[in-house]
Amino acid sequence: MAWYAYCIVEQQAVQGGIRARRPVPVEGLKGIADAQIFAYPSGDFSVLVSEYIPTGDLGQKALLQHAHVVSECFKRTTVLPFRFGTVFDTDDALRRAVRFGDGFTVPGATRDVYDRYVSELKKENRPTDNLRFASGFWFLVVSNDPEKTFAEAAEHVIYQVNNYSVWLEAGGLQPLAPHLNDREALRQSGLLQVVDPETAIRMIRDLADTVPITHFYSWTLPPGLPPRWAGTHLELFASKVIPAFR
Repeated sequence: MAWYAYCIVEQQAVQGGIRARRPVPVEGLKGIADAQIFAYPSGDFSVLVSEYIPTGDLGQKALLQHAHVVSECFKRTTVLPFRFGTVFDTDDALRRAVRFGDGFTVPGATRDVYDRYVSELKKENRPTDNLRFASGFWFLVVSNDPEKTFAEAAEHVIYQVNNYSVWLEAGGLQPLAPHLNDREALRQSGLLQVVDPETAIRMIRDLADTVPITHFYSWTLPPGLPPRWAGTHLELFASKVIPAFR
């Protein structure tokens, strides 16, 4: 049986303090395709899952249902979300995800988020040395002509941000930004950063000085633009930015 995974939580948060050995239904919580949510136990943690039968690509409705489950869990306890579309084919795969899963990823991380993550690890007697902590910017595009590149990408990013915000709000989460009406609103939001290589290096270093990240990431291809568009900027990033961190 395949399982669709939403997040990892503490067992006691969803099972009323009862330590279970088998999947337990989470009362009043439905997931993708209105399937019953189960807490699948492993040690002190549980993976929230629902039975899953692949029927094609997961669409917008599935994304909203995924977001709803995660947001409901955030109201109860600390949550480690899975990426939308995460499916485990077997029970053993689920157990391994809890037993060996490590690291944390969040865009635009602050030191407070990092410190809270470390605190939660300590509460569960999990190791806090050699942590893997990933963060970055929503869009960081490196260009030799930032204004031209911003103009090329702006309408595509506005479309993406506005749609993501609608989906997030429908799932009970915070939008990425107030509705963006034009390029200036996008520029003010800071969600699309198009900079020269030297500025990109400085931005990443400033982030790493504040938050001890071990991995950096960013969106690189706005929807609707061809992959070759991003290729030019990725090559510049690889040749001019990455060497500064080796």
